[in-house]
Amino acid sequence: MDNELFEKAPIPRAYMTLAIPVVLSMMVTLVYNTVDTYFIAHTGNTDMVAGVAIATPVFTVMIALGDIFGLGGSSVISRLYGQGRYDDGKRLSVFCFWGAVLT
Repeated sequence: MDNELFEKAPIPRAYMTLAIPVVLSMMVTLVYNTVDTYFIAHTGNTDMVAGVAIATPVFTVMIALGDIFGLGGSSVISRLYGQGRYDDGKRLSVFCFWGAVLT
């Protein structure tokens, strides 16, 4: 297991290494929703545009609930691994995975 990022890297570098993928995924989701709305608006069907306008916040809430398990769980798992409690980390990762799926 490579712990160089957590043990030896400066905090700003470690933070950016972990934060950039999250920010990029949020930007991709935003662009996807904007492009989706743009092309659906070209159909001229207001019902379809309203459906997208209603579904987008629901989709965002689903992502937020999944992030509770993904981001929050990964923080706790990394702390457990840092303490050498690998079995607890493995159990928590299974819980977080199924929690996110069920949510």
